[in-house]
Amino acid sequence: MIAAASPILSHTARFTPEQYIHLSENNMLGQGRTELINGEIIRVCSQFDQHAYGVTELYEALQPIFPKSKFWIRQQATLQCNDNLPEPDLAVVTGTRTATRTIMNGQRAVLIVEVSDSTVLMDTEIKPAIYAAVGIKDYWVMDLNARQLIVHRDPVISGRNGPRYKSIQTLDTTQKIAPLAAPKKVIKIAKIMP
Repeated sequence: MIAAASPILSHTARFTPEQYIHLSENNMLGQGRTELINGEIIRVCSQFDQHAYGVTELYEALQPIFPKSKFWIRQQATLQCNDNLPEPDLAVVTGTRTATRTIMNGQRAVLIVEVSDSTVLMDTEIKPAIYAAVGIKDYWVMDLNARQLIVHRDPVISGRNGPRYKSIQTLDTTQKIAPLAAPKKVIKIAKIMP
């Protein structure tokens, strides 16, 4: 079993996006993918085939829903979400693909999906606040262990409880889902779940 995501540098160190990018560009983060989450540099876990299968199936299901003339379906690519730089498994952003030396702004995302096995706690307890804070209206967690899709909607950007989603719904493999940005395009959860 793969260990859950963990910081690769000291728990007391906090990094800004600019510092993190500098470290990354200068090959100072070691091997493998990382994310900047709440000031900590987190190493992204290795992926079992079921994880890759889930990402691939979902990507293929989203392609006909989000035409590339209007959307970019990004796979495991960095998003700027305020002071966080997560790398969601899939992010559907508005606009066509462009090759620039910038990092995509998370506010352009209409759908974020994390495919989760060893990172369920991170994806359901920490990342919802990060994505809600930039107003991402549709955030899904494909929980491979429980074979369910956890759908987060109705972001609250600020408030007494901080950024969060008002609506969290858990769907099993007998159900269907439609992205908020394409409400008439239904996906069978069984089709995308390994």
